[in-house]
Amino acid sequence: MARQEAEELAFWLDHENLKKPLKERDQVLRFFQQRAQLCALTGMIWGNLLNPDRFSFELNLGGAYRPDFVVGCSQSRNVLLVEFEDGEAKSLFERANDRDPNEVRPRLGKRLLGGLAQIADWVYFLETASAAHKKTWFSFEPRNLLSLLVVGRDHYFDKHGTNDRSRYEWLQDKFSLGQIPIVIRTFDGLNDDLKTRLATYR
Repeated sequence: MARQEAEELAFWLDHENLKKPLKERDQVLRFFQQRAQLCALTGMIWGNLLNPDRFSFELNLGGAYRPDFVVGCSQSRNVLLVEFEDGEAKSLFERANDRDPNEVRPRLGKRLLGGLAQIADWVYFLETASAAHKKTWFSFEPRNLLSLLVVGRDHYFDKHGTNDRSRYEWLQDKFSLGQIPIVIRTFDGLNDDLKTRLATYR
């Protein structure tokens, strides 16, 4: 089932939405909320979850603290927090002058920065929450928190040149909150990683 849902993601990105922007709530969340096994597979890859058995979409941690989805493992007590942003031209990087595709130092995009800020809020809230609250949310107290931010699309790199791609590749695994890693992937990068992992299971 997980393989089938990963193949549906590949078709959704590579055919139905080839070189198209993606809206977070109208497209991305709707797609993933219908595919729990795909979310479990995501947890196995980026959350080091051997047996994902805790799932929640938009888990209410209180107030505005709602990760897009959470997947955890009661055995390892690892929990992966996932934030989806949109996949548009300015999601990863923004330029002061859109008419100059050769601008070499674009700003980090608002959606990228907003996603990082949301993850920081969730981690703060979870680390300062009571043991009783944690057990209510997960049925256990998490030992390790991990996070994944999915934002942007690869085809915009072709539009703006190699500087954006190399900068994104550098950013992918450079962020953390203390000992908690924040992995960054484009939607196409997420798809590529899933394909690579599934190929090892054949």
